[in-house]
Amino acid sequence: MFPSQTIITLIGNEQVGKTSLISTFTDSEFCEKVPSTLSDQTFSTELLPENVSLRLVDTNKNNHESLLNKLEGCDLICVLYEIGNSKSLQSIAEFWLPFLEENGYTQPIIIVGTKNDITHDKEDYETQNKMNKILMGLSSNFNRIEFCTKCSAKKPQSVFNFFLTAQEIALYSLNPLYNVSTQELNPYFHQALLEIFEICDQDNDNLLNEKDFDYLEFKVFKSKLEKIGYPTIIKTIHDGTFSGIQSNSITVEGWIYLFKYFISNGSRRIIWKIIRTFGYNNEFIKIKNVSIPEIKVKPEESIEFTDEVIHFLEDKFNEYDQSQEGFLTKKLFEKIFFSEGGFPYFENWMNCIETEKNNRVTLNGFISIFQLKFVSDPNSILKTIVRLGYSNEISQMFIIQRDKLIDFEQKRCNRNVCVAYAFGSKGCGKSTLLRSLINEEFFPIYLPTTKTQIVANRIIDNKSENENKKTIILVEHINETNIINSPRILDCDVAIFLYDRGNVNSLKYIENIFNKMKISIPVVLIENKIDLPKIDYKLKSKDMQDFLKAFNLKKPLELSLKNCNVESLVFQEIINSAKTPWDYMLKPKIQPLKYIIPISTTIAVSSILYFYLNKKKKKQVN
Repeated sequence: MFPSQTIITLIGNEQVGKTSLISTFTDSEFCEKVPSTLSDQTFSTELLPENVSLRLVDTNKNNHESLLNKLEGCDLICVLYEIGNSKSLQSIAEFWLPFLEENGYTQPIIIVGTKNDITHDKEDYETQNKMNKILMGLSSNFNRIEFCTKCSAKKPQSVFNFFLTAQEIALYSLNPLYNVSTQELNPYFHQALLEIFEICDQDNDNLLNEKDFDYLEFKVFKSKLEKIGYPTIIKTIHDGTFSGIQSNSITVEGWIYLFKYFISNGSRRIIWKIIRTFGYNNEFIKIKNVSIPEIKVKPEESIEFTDEVIHFLEDKFNEYDQSQEGFLTKKLFEKIFFSEGGFPYFENWMNCIETEKNNRVTLNGFISIFQLKFVSDPNSILKTIVRLGYSNEISQMFIIQRDKLIDFEQKRCNRNVCVAYAFGSKGCGKSTLLRSLINEEFFPIYLPTTKTQIVANRIIDNKSENENKKTIILVEHINETNIINSPRILDCDVAIFLYDRGNVNSLKYIENIFNKMKISIPVVLIENKIDLPKIDYKLKSKDMQDFLKAFNLKKPLELSLKNCNVESLVFQEIINSAKTPWDYMLKPKIQPLKYIIPISTTIAVSSILYFYLNKKKKKQVN
């Protein structure tokens, strides 16, 4: 995005004319008496096509701390000296430029000779020749010096032209683009060009054909540029470099040459227009400047995308799925966000969503990665979607689902995202259940889980009228016993408890957990590995019926996760439990603690929830 303001800071010795220049520009006339230092002056100007405001910053050499602060964050530094005063110019070489280097300021620099209105005799002209040689030496030794000029505060037009030129240099600086000494593009600019090339290469053949170049022109300039159209570009590159053109398309080498040509031709405005359109700032760092009001979701509420956002994401997926196969390669997936400031990735994100056998992302996987991150970090995901091109009101992007207690009271739930936690003894199949949700094949070798796993997918709700899709976010915690009897258990909509039919202690492990639980939550019970013979589980309860009755549980789903996928009955059961959680509530053996704690915490929610479920009088928790 193009900057809305340029900040130019003037530095130099005392009495060199910094304040007078700013005063003349402000008042359009010279003033004999000016203060020692002016406050910052901001000007709204329409002289440049981009309509960028200008801020001029005056400084005092003797106020070191203030000087450092005023140099911080400016776009251009003007170093002033007095024409005819060799000591004044010498101080630039001996003090000011080393000072800027030592303090790490990397902004472009203009050297400005002031008091140009003074007439000089022959001796003065000889001095000026010496000073010109000094200026040439400075320009050679300090690459960041982009321009040397002279002006007089007594000549308003001269001052006006100077600041106009200074602003243009600040906006379209050469130094970040090109190293004059080596005559090579600067590394960060070179890398940005490679990234832009990749974005514009719509068919991923590592060449820019005319269609790709049209995409660039319309994105940057909103129309075709007749004067530098594609045939002209092809000829320019062909005349300049042997390897720049292939099959009437631009190679990477040709692309880099083109920008060197723009630099040599003085077309820096075009270069910066391209750079900024693709989201880079002057340091070639992607700008993340989307403003989203902070969204606050209470612990007892949840946040979801609206249908409008889901449709937008579907369209974005189809835009990049040029083969219309219903898949995106990892490279294409990352390319979508590459052009828009990046996706707030988390580690091993491709292991969290549905991909096909060649590791290509499905449409469900594409949307699920957004929903997965949206639950924990809604603000950053909304910014990402806006950068992708969503242009409607922010308020139309999401819906905050009401307090779960109201759902229980009214026996109605409209949630489209279900967060489920999977619990059970080691080897019972929790990880396999997670892999089944994202359609991964059964892995026969047992690998212990060493860290918390999370997956997400969208599945059709078979009981909905229009076969609407719901999203399941399924989590396996590494330290599940720490989760079960803590407020964190209330972060899920349903708890999935799995046991192994062939393990005598597997169901007993769950029974022991239930006997210690103090919080009532929706529970789905799963008996895995039904291909194995049934055994005596040695429960504290008399039998399975007594066990289910004691905890108010539904009959367990019997299945073998060897043959399970996203279309399996188990995931429909998870959706049903989230839609009607009151039908799946676990009855704790231990009376819940009456927590005296702010209602904003999930602990308080658990206490209220318990009393609702037992039809007791609602209590206010403070």
